[in-house]
Amino acid sequence: MFTSKIQRRAHEGNREAFREIFNEYSREVYAYLFSELKDEARSKDSVKQVFLNLFRELMKAESDIDLAERLTALVNEEIKIAKMAGGDFEPMRQEKTVSGGKDPVDTAEDEDDVDEDDDFFDDEEDDDFDDEDDEDEVKPKKKGNAGIVIASVLLVVLVLIFLWLVAGILMDYRILPTVDLGYSWFNTHVFNLFRLPA
Repeated sequence: MFTSKIQRRAHEGNREAFREIFNEYSREVYAYLFSELKDEARSKDSVKQVFLNLFRELMKAESDIDLAERLTALVNEEIKIAKMAGGDFEPMRQEKTVSGGKDPVDTAEDEDDVDEDDDFFDDEEDDDFDDEDDEDEVKPKKKGNAGIVIASVLLVVLVLIFLWLVAGILMDYRILPTVDLGYSWFNTHVFNLFRLPA
């Protein structure tokens, strides 16, 4: 059961309620991500992903969530993912916490690193996490190796069929000793291709 009105409204799909949560925490989340990733574009993408994950969790939640604690966990996960994707992953020295708009933690090494006039935080912007069609949809994880496995199996089958055909033709011309590897069945049921003696 929700005791926080804003979380209850966000759970019910109220965009304005989630925008309030976003506005309260987004600057600190961005500053923290930027201090760790040192890349404006990656930091902005990570902020979107963090709040998209929070939005999905709020939609599924049945009671209040400690937003600062949950955002801290989501931010730290996103930093690890972003660093692994960038190839510069190393264990983090210490995990910082996100405290919200009321009591900000100094997360940026230099306050000038965070551009206050950036349109990323503009209230007029359409956010990626607002899409009603995607809010309940959980996309399955991609199985990257499945395509490779299927292609490999098909390739092996085609190579075996090719070798079977070549062996049959070589037996027809008496280059290889005659052995029936299913050629008589193939001639009877599929297509009369091989001239093997009975």
